[in-house]
Amino acid sequence: MSDNRLEAIRRAMIIPKDTKAVMTLYGVSVLDIGALFLGFFAGTVVAKLFNMQPVFKLAYNFGGVILALLLIIRVQPRLPAWRVIIKLAMQDTGHYYPISVRENEGKEKHKNANR
Repeated sequence: MSDNRLEAIRRAMIIPKDTKAVMTLYGVSVLDIGALFLGFFAGTVVAKLFNMQPVFKLAYNFGGVILALLLIIRVQPRLPAWRVIIKLAMQDTGHYYPISVRENEGKEKHKNANR
């Protein structure tokens, strides 16, 4: 094969940079599975730290898994809830943009429409 043909084949095999790939295990993202295990582990550590009874240990483990589920739920097709929380925390709160509603303006338009 000529060098030009090999170069064309190589260019065709390159994955575009805007392509997003996710590792999955039985259709579930590996990062999501890791987050669930991390939530379970966090519940276990907190329960062990305070030397709780077995019923409360199970409750903390269950609560950690539920918290992890709430954080990995997809708000939009590709945007997990934890990213939304981070973006909300980082938003610019130094500026306040009030919503102003003018009552008279709507009434005047309505009066002009009836004429």
